[in-house]
Amino acid sequence: MKLRHWAFALAMILLPLAANATGDYELTIPEGGIRVDANPVMINQTVKFYVTIKNIGHLDNEGIAVFIDNGTNFGMKSFSAKVDGSLEEIWSAWTPKVAGSHVVKVKLVPDASMNDPALANYSSQITIYVDQDTDGDGIRDQLDPDIDNDGLTNEEERAIGTDPYKADTDGDGVNDKNDYYPLDPSRWKKEIPVVAQTQQTSGNNQGSQTQTAQPVAKATTKTTQTPTTKITVTAPPDEPLSTSQIQTTTAAATSSDLTTIEPTSTVEFIASTSTETVTSTESLPASPFDKENMGDKTKNNFWNLNTLLWGVAIICGLVAGIFTWLAVKKKRTDRS
Repeated sequence: MKLRHWAFALAMILLPLAANATGDYELTIPEGGIRVDANPVMINQTVKFYVTIKNIGHLDNEGIAVFIDNGTNFGMKSFSAKVDGSLEEIWSAWTPKVAGSHVVKVKLVPDASMNDPALANYSSQITIYVDQDTDGDGIRDQLDPDIDNDGLTNEEERAIGTDPYKADTDGDGVNDKNDYYPLDPSRWKKEIPVVAQTQQTSGNNQGSQTQTAQPVAKATTKTTQTPTTKITVTAPPDEPLSTSQIQTTTAAATSSDLTTIEPTSTVEFIASTSTETVTSTESLPASPFDKENMGDKTKNNFWNLNTLLWGVAIICGLVAGIFTWLAVKKKRTDRS
């Protein structure tokens, strides 16, 4: 019975001492006591974390503040906090290497905790978003409507399933906007669809139809160039040269667009083969009936007929002249 009394008395003596020790070295970080000197915070940008410490214990206190980013220590600073209620401010430099949300925690470890680990429980934290400029266009990602600068807005990329942070989501070397299959690295061009064609069968299966799938061929145009030769025809200086007098050694060289070439004029046209010009030694006057818009065949026939008529007329004229001369001579003889 006496032992129980002694144990109770000892406990009553030690408890106030322990309570008094804990209260003597109590610290706190007031609300808003953690701040950063930059807004926004960008990736790979060095900023300062400021912490305000207040001593709410009964004795002057000092210790170390530990700065922790997502569970990883990035700095430590010593501090001294007086019991008069004044605020102590310290800071530590921080250079975030990863964009996104960061939970930054500050833990205060008083020197008195070396003898009593229970004292090292003063901490506070804030959440900071670290931004970046993925496409380097001078607009940070949180404000950039096209983060990867591939021509598709962030909303459009989320709708089709591409990565708004990658200009080439499937890594095939083609920008997402120009890639018809942006999630398939094996293809990117729009494929030509296979069109089913219906064929009518004959014989015993009359009336039945067979579906045959055939690829649609892409139409192509082939251009063939034929060597050409320039032909120059010069009219005689004293009289015109008609179309019928322009002849070439091959049928490829034509003068269908020519009618009558005036004296001293030069006409050039193109033949598909090598040709030479043959000039008639006998020049005939141009016919007044030769029309510019007549076809080559019609012109040639007309001139053949015209030449024949001229020949007949000349022969008839000569015959008539001979007969006239004979008649006159006979009259003169009879008078004599």
